[in-house]
Amino acid sequence: ARGGQDRLQNALVRRGMVAKALGFHAFTESHLDAVAARDAREMEEDARRREEEERCREEELEALAAGERELQSVLEARLRQTEVALAEALADTEERHGLLHVQRDLRSNILALTGQVERLALE
Repeated sequence: ARGGQDRLQNALVRRGMVAKALGFHAFTESHLDAVAARDAREMEEDARRREEEERCREEELEALAAGERELQSVLEARLRQTEVALAEALADTEERHGLLHVQRDLRSNILALTGQVERLALE
């Protein structure tokens, strides 16, 4: 009877060890599932964060491009204004230069006529 009891005791001990091992296995599996779920969440969060950063970079680049286009437009308008002002100044200068020639020619003609009048008066 003692041997049967020992065998029963050993069987119960082994069964307890198996139960503990199975419990540990279940815990380990549960823990691994939790770690995998956490890793998956972190990867999703990282992916969302990278997408958001990329979207922000794209928006910044679009804003920079829009600013560059606006600046280019302003610079082109100012260049046209400067070209018009220079053309007007050149035309004004040419007109004044022409008037100076006319004035010089008139003086020359007046001097010539004055000289002729003086000669006629002396004769």
